[in-house]
Amino acid sequence: MTPRARPDGDGPTAGARAAWLVPTSRALPWRPLLVVVPTLTAALAIAFVAGADPAPPTLLGLAVALLAAAALLGLDDPARNLLAAVPTSLARRRVHRLVLLLPVLAGAAATLLAVAHRLDLVTATVTSGTASLAALVAWGLAAGRLVERWRPELVAPVAAGTPISWVLAAAALPVDGAVGDLAHAWAAQPWGWAATGAVAWLVAGHGDPC
Repeated sequence: MTPRARPDGDGPTAGARAAWLVPTSRALPWRPLLVVVPTLTAALAIAFVAGADPAPPTLLGLAVALLAAAALLGLDDPARNLLAAVPTSLARRRVHRLVLLLPVLAGAAATLLAVAHRLDLVTATVTSGTASLAALVAWGLAAGRLVERWRPELVAPVAAGTPISWVLAAAALPVDGAVGDLAHAWAAQPWGWAATGAVAWLVAGHGDPC
Protein backbone atom coordinates (compact mmCIF):
# COMPACT_ATOMS: atom_id res chain seq x y z
CA MET A 1 0.00 0.00 0.00
CA THR A 2 1.46 3.37 -1.03
CA PRO A 3 1.75 5.85 1.86
CA ARG A 4 -0.13 9.09 1.39
CA ALA A 5 1.36 12.49 2.05
CA ARG A 6 0.01 14.15 5.17
CA PRO A 7 -1.43 17.70 5.07
CA ASP A 8 1.35 19.03 7.28
CA GLY A 9 3.89 18.48 4.50
CA ASP A 10 5.37 15.22 5.82
CA GLY A 11 5.34 12.10 3.72
CA PRO A 12 6.97 10.76 0.56
CA THR A 13 6.94 14.04 -1.37
CA ALA A 14 8.53 16.06 1.41
CA GLY A 15 11.02 13.26 2.08
CA ALA A 16 12.10 13.08 -1.56
CA ARG A 17 12.53 16.83 -1.68
CA ALA A 18 14.62 16.88 1.50
CA ALA A 19 16.72 14.00 0.16
CA TRP A 20 18.61 16.44 -2.09
CA LEU A 21 17.63 19.84 -0.69
CA VAL A 22 19.31 19.64 2.70
CA PRO A 23 22.56 17.92 1.62
CA THR A 24 22.92 20.23 -1.38
CA SER A 25 22.36 23.37 0.69
CA ARG A 26 25.01 22.19 3.13
CA ALA A 27 27.48 21.27 0.39
CA LEU A 28 27.18 24.56 -1.49
CA PRO A 29 30.05 27.03 -1.07
CA TRP A 30 28.01 29.98 0.16
CA ARG A 31 31.07 31.92 1.33
CA PRO A 32 31.63 33.91 -1.90
CA LEU A 33 28.08 35.30 -1.79
CA LEU A 34 28.37 35.88 1.97
CA VAL A 35 31.46 37.99 1.28
CA VAL A 36 30.43 39.83 -1.89
CA VAL A 37 26.90 40.86 -0.85
CA PRO A 38 27.86 42.49 2.50
CA THR A 39 30.90 44.09 0.83
CA LEU A 40 28.75 45.71 -1.85
CA THR A 41 26.24 46.74 0.81
CA ALA A 42 29.00 48.43 2.81
CA ALA A 43 30.27 50.13 -0.36
CA LEU A 44 26.78 51.52 -1.02
CA ALA A 45 26.56 52.83 2.53
CA ILE A 46 29.98 54.48 2.33
CA ALA A 47 29.20 56.03 -1.06
CA PHE A 48 25.90 57.41 0.23
CA VAL A 49 27.46 58.91 3.35
CA ALA A 50 30.26 60.41 1.25
CA GLY A 51 27.73 61.96 -1.15
CA ALA A 52 29.20 60.18 -4.16
CA ASP A 53 27.92 60.75 -7.67
CA PRO A 54 26.25 57.89 -9.59
CA ALA A 55 28.74 55.12 -10.31
CA PRO A 56 30.05 54.89 -13.89
CA PRO A 57 28.77 51.94 -15.95
CA THR A 58 32.10 50.12 -15.68
CA LEU A 59 32.03 50.18 -11.89
CA LEU A 60 28.41 49.04 -11.78
CA GLY A 61 29.21 46.32 -14.30
CA LEU A 62 32.07 45.07 -12.17
CA ALA A 63 29.79 44.91 -9.13
CA VAL A 64 27.21 42.91 -11.09
CA ALA A 65 29.95 40.63 -12.44
CA LEU A 66 31.23 39.99 -8.91
CA LEU A 67 27.72 38.96 -7.85
CA ALA A 68 27.46 36.61 -10.83
CA ALA A 69 30.91 35.14 -10.17
CA ALA A 70 30.15 34.58 -6.48
CA ALA A 71 27.06 32.57 -7.37
CA LEU A 72 28.76 30.62 -10.18
CA LEU A 73 31.49 29.47 -7.81
CA GLY A 74 28.70 27.42 -6.25
CA LEU A 75 28.91 25.08 -9.25
CA ASP A 76 32.04 23.53 -7.77
CA ASP A 77 31.21 19.90 -7.04
CA PRO A 78 34.14 18.28 -5.21
CA ALA A 79 32.11 15.08 -4.72
CA ARG A 80 31.66 14.48 -8.46
CA ASN A 81 34.09 11.53 -8.55
CA LEU A 82 32.80 10.00 -5.34
CA LEU A 83 29.18 10.19 -6.55
CA ALA A 84 29.83 9.17 -10.15
CA ALA A 85 28.35 5.72 -9.57
CA VAL A 86 25.18 6.81 -7.79
CA PRO A 87 21.84 7.35 -9.61
CA THR A 88 21.93 11.15 -9.20
CA SER A 89 23.95 12.38 -12.17
CA LEU A 90 26.30 15.34 -12.37
CA ALA A 91 23.77 17.19 -14.52
CA ARG A 92 21.02 16.75 -11.94
CA ARG A 93 23.25 17.80 -9.06
CA ARG A 94 24.14 20.92 -11.04
CA VAL A 95 20.44 21.72 -11.48
CA HIS A 96 19.90 21.22 -7.76
CA ARG A 97 22.65 23.72 -7.04
CA LEU A 98 21.20 26.26 -9.47
CA VAL A 99 17.74 25.89 -7.92
CA LEU A 100 19.22 27.06 -4.63
CA LEU A 101 21.76 29.59 -5.93
CA LEU A 102 19.80 31.54 -8.53
CA PRO A 103 16.91 32.73 -6.29
CA VAL A 104 19.41 33.91 -3.67
CA LEU A 105 21.44 35.69 -6.35
CA ALA A 106 18.35 37.31 -7.90
CA GLY A 107 17.07 38.50 -4.52
CA ALA A 108 20.42 39.93 -3.45
CA ALA A 109 21.01 41.66 -6.79
CA ALA A 110 17.50 43.13 -7.00
CA THR A 111 17.73 44.46 -3.44
CA LEU A 112 21.14 46.05 -3.96
CA LEU A 113 20.12 47.58 -7.30
CA ALA A 114 16.87 48.94 -5.85
CA VAL A 115 18.68 50.53 -2.90
CA ALA A 116 21.44 51.95 -5.11
CA HIS A 117 18.90 53.39 -7.56
CA ARG A 118 16.82 54.82 -4.73
CA LEU A 119 19.90 56.53 -3.28
CA ASP A 120 20.84 57.92 -6.73
CA LEU A 121 24.10 55.99 -6.66
CA VAL A 122 23.41 54.27 -9.99
CA THR A 123 21.38 55.30 -13.01
CA ALA A 124 20.54 51.72 -13.99
CA THR A 125 17.14 50.44 -12.97
CA VAL A 126 16.47 47.11 -11.30
CA THR A 127 15.17 45.75 -14.61
CA SER A 128 18.23 46.71 -16.64
CA GLY A 129 20.64 45.63 -13.92
CA THR A 130 18.92 42.27 -13.52
CA ALA A 131 19.00 41.76 -17.30
CA SER A 132 22.75 42.41 -17.36
CA LEU A 133 23.21 39.99 -14.48
CA ALA A 134 21.19 37.35 -16.35
CA ALA A 135 23.37 37.75 -19.44
CA LEU A 136 26.58 37.42 -17.45
CA VAL A 137 25.32 34.37 -15.55
CA ALA A 138 24.03 32.66 -18.69
CA TRP A 139 27.35 33.00 -20.49
CA GLY A 140 29.22 31.95 -17.36
CA LEU A 141 27.13 28.78 -17.29
CA ALA A 142 27.78 28.19 -20.99
CA ALA A 143 31.54 28.61 -20.56
CA GLY A 144 31.55 26.24 -17.61
CA ARG A 145 29.57 23.67 -19.57
CA LEU A 146 32.07 23.81 -22.44
CA VAL A 147 34.98 22.70 -20.24
CA GLU A 148 32.97 20.22 -18.18
CA ARG A 149 33.50 17.23 -20.45
CA TRP A 150 37.30 17.53 -20.42
CA ARG A 151 38.16 19.30 -17.16
CA PRO A 152 35.19 19.08 -14.76
CA GLU A 153 37.27 20.52 -11.93
CA LEU A 154 37.50 23.79 -13.89
CA VAL A 155 33.74 24.30 -14.30
CA ALA A 156 33.34 26.69 -11.37
CA PRO A 157 36.51 28.80 -11.99
CA VAL A 158 35.79 29.17 -15.71
CA ALA A 159 32.11 29.95 -15.12
CA ALA A 160 32.94 32.52 -12.43
CA GLY A 161 35.76 34.07 -14.44
CA THR A 162 33.64 34.63 -17.55
CA PRO A 163 31.46 37.52 -16.21
CA ILE A 164 34.45 39.36 -14.75
CA SER A 165 36.51 38.88 -17.92
CA TRP A 166 33.64 40.08 -20.08
CA VAL A 167 33.10 43.26 -18.06
CA LEU A 168 36.82 44.04 -17.89
CA ALA A 169 37.16 43.49 -21.64
CA ALA A 170 34.27 45.88 -22.23
CA ALA A 171 35.98 48.50 -20.06
CA ALA A 172 39.17 48.21 -22.09
CA LEU A 173 37.56 48.35 -25.53
CA PRO A 174 35.84 51.28 -27.28
CA VAL A 175 32.10 51.15 -27.75
CA ASP A 176 32.33 51.66 -31.52
CA GLY A 177 33.05 48.80 -33.89
CA ALA A 178 32.02 45.17 -34.07
CA VAL A 179 34.35 44.04 -31.28
CA GLY A 180 33.26 46.90 -29.04
CA ASP A 181 29.59 46.18 -29.67
CA LEU A 182 30.13 42.56 -28.73
CA ALA A 183 32.09 43.43 -25.60
CA HIS A 184 29.42 45.86 -24.38
CA ALA A 185 26.49 43.59 -25.30
CA TRP A 186 26.02 42.45 -21.69
CA ALA A 187 24.80 45.98 -20.89
CA ALA A 188 23.52 47.23 -24.26
CA GLN A 189 21.37 44.22 -25.20
CA PRO A 190 21.26 42.14 -22.02
CA TRP A 191 18.00 40.21 -22.50
CA GLY A 192 18.95 39.03 -25.97
CA TRP A 193 22.38 37.93 -24.78
CA ALA A 194 20.89 36.28 -21.71
CA ALA A 195 18.64 34.19 -23.96
CA THR A 196 21.52 33.43 -26.33
CA GLY A 197 23.71 32.38 -23.42
CA ALA A 198 20.97 30.12 -22.08
CA VAL A 199 20.68 28.42 -25.48
CA ALA A 200 24.47 28.06 -25.64
CA TRP A 201 24.41 26.43 -22.20
CA LEU A 202 21.82 23.90 -23.35
CA VAL A 203 23.61 23.18 -26.64
CA ALA A 204 27.01 22.80 -24.98
CA GLY A 205 25.59 20.21 -22.61
CA HIS A 206 23.56 18.28 -25.20
CA GLY A 207 23.69 14.61 -24.45
CA ASP A 208 24.47 14.98 -20.75
CA PRO A 209 22.83 12.26 -18.67
CA CYS A 210 19.99 13.41 -16.46
